[in-house]
Amino acid sequence: MVMGMSSQIGDTTPTPDDSSSLLLECDLAIYRKSFPGQEFDLSVFRNPPAHYRGAPLWSWNNELHEEQLLRQIECMRDMGMGGFHIHSRTGLDTEYLGSEFMEMVQKCVLKGKEEGMLTWL
Repeated sequence: MVMGMSSQIGDTTPTPDDSSSLLLECDLAIYRKSFPGQEFDLSVFRNPPAHYRGAPLWSWNNELHEEQLLRQIECMRDMGMGGFHIHSRTGLDTEYLGSEFMEMVQKCVLKGKEEGMLTWL
C-alpha cells in the first residue's frame, strides 16, 4: 500500500494530511538518492543555502551605477535568491569589458559574497 492511500479498492484519494505526508516521503526518497549517506536536515530544507536557491539572469542594458546595482542585489537577496547571472545586453551604455564595467562586476561580486550569494558572469 502506498503511504497516504486508503486500503479500500477504488478509493485512492489522499486526504490533505496524507497528501502532505506522501509528498514529504517522495522528497525524502529523492534526497536520499541524490545525497547517499547524508542525513536529511529539515532546517536546511526550510532555509536552503545559496547553491540550492534560484539565481536570475540579471540583464545589464543601460549605464551602470554602483548604487543601483548594489540595491538590486539587496532586492534579489530579499526575494530569497541564491545569486545572480550578470548578463550584458544590447543597450549597455557602459563600455563592455572596459575598466568601469569590470569595476562594477568586482563590486557586485563582493556584495554578493557579503550577502552569501553566488555570482556568475
